[in-house]
Amino acid sequence: PFGLGRVLVALGDYAAALEALDEAAALGERSGELHARRGEALIRLQRYPEAAALPGRPELDRLLASLETR
Repeated sequence: PFGLGRVLVALGDYAAALEALDEAAALGERSGELHARRGEALIRLQRYPEAAALPGRPELDRLLASLETR
């Protein structure tokens, strides 16, 4: 599920990516990249409070900053 989630984020299918990443987390995946990809999907879905509550904030903060400059 984690690899699928990464691919779906890259393809821009954020809702499906979030489902796959949530499944990966439920199966025990705990990497920082998982949290970063979940955060990216949540931000792209405009679910900001959930994204802000995730661990791995430095990566999320960089992503938010890059989105603000677009």
